[in-house]
Order: sequence, then structure tokens, then C-alpha cells
Amino acid sequence: MKLKRAKALFDVNLSQRQLESLTLRAPVAGIVTLSQNYRAGGPNSAAPEFKPGDRAWPGASIAEIPDLSSLRVIVSVDEIDRGKIKLNQTALIHVEAVPDRDFTAYVAEISTLGKPDFSSWPPPRNFDVVLEIRDADPRLRPGMSANARIALNRIDDAIVVPSESVFQKNGKTIVYVRRGSKFEERTVMVGGRSSGECTISSGLRAGEQVALKDPEATSR
Repeated sequence: MKLKRAKALFDVNLSQRQLESLTLRAPVAGIVTLSQNYRAGGPNSAAPEFKPGDRAWPGASIAEIPDLSSLRVIVSVDEIDRGKIKLNQTALIHVEAVPDRDFTAYVAEISTLGKPDFSSWPPPRNFDVVLEIRDADPRLRPGMSANARIALNRIDDAIVVPSESVFQKNGKTIVYVRRGSKFEERTVMVGGRSSGECTISSGLRAGEQVALKDPEATSR
């Protein structure tokens, strides 16, 4: 009888130790983020996060606790702008979940290899750029969506308009400026251009409104 009780107690203690070995305890407090399951993603889609029931493999990273004292943002830059970006350039980051402020950052890493972006056709090649935030905020969390503006050059008191508001007509660069309920054509000089914006060095005054579409084309 004593041997049976001792064996039963041994089995209970063994089962308890086995259950405890299945529980992972983090060495520090923090926020747990799930890693991507690269064996579950398709060829043209991003890999999903690990979820209950997924099969892991030896050495697979399933979850991690990031160090929130140093926050980084990974942005994609197209081939045209890749050569203009240099280390330590400043940037402004706008996080959708924290809309009341922008965060200053600097370029910490620049990828040397481009990756095709299959969201459009033909797929362009984009480069990953890592931006490190200088003024962290306790509201920031890993995985939040953000937009970044990298300062390639600084022009004081510049007038900036969307690229789609600048047109080529009869060999001239023009914009359509609002005058009451109509738009008038005006010749301008472009000082600089990016993928989404243009700086106007002459021909336009601060505060004037320009059309994003050719009003003459839409009125036909």
C-alpha cells in the first residue's frame, strides 16, 4: 500500500513538473508580440502571426518582448529616392494611433537590396529604411502603422503643392489657381520634386488654392 501511494505521489509530482515546464516566464515585464509564421504565408502575401494550433519547427521564434526604450520604424522607399537618402538624415514620423503629435527620428539603416512590391504592376523595387525615434512616447506600441517624411534637403519659406496639381502644357509648367468659382491658368517654376510633392520657386503665392485635376479637361 505504501509503495502504491509513493508511486502515485511520484506520478503526480512528475506531471506537475511537466506542466510547469510548458509555461514560459519572461525574465522582464513588457508587451509580448507574436512572430510571423513564414510557413503559413502564400507566395504573394505577408506571413501571418502565429496562432493557437500552428505547428512550430525547431528554433522557430514564436513570440518576443521588444525593448520599448529604443523604437524603430521600417519604411519602404522606391528606387528613385533610394540614392538621395543618407545615414543620420532627419525624419518626421506620424503614427495613426497617436494623431496629436509627430515624432522626430533619424535614418539608422538603409537596405542595400531592393524587394519587389507586388501591390502594383509592373512591380517596382522598394528599399527598406530603418528610422530610429528620438523622442519615444509611452503610447507607442510595436506593430502600429505610421507614415514617415525624410528630409532630403531643406528649403526655407518654400511653397509646396501636390505633384498632381502641376501640369505640362505647350512646353510650359502650369498650375490652375482658384479665382472665385473658376480656375485660371498660371505658369510656374518648379524648384524641386519628389514622388508626391513639388516646391514652387516662382509664380505662386502662399495661401493660393490650386486644382488637383485639369479643370479644362473635366469641363469637356
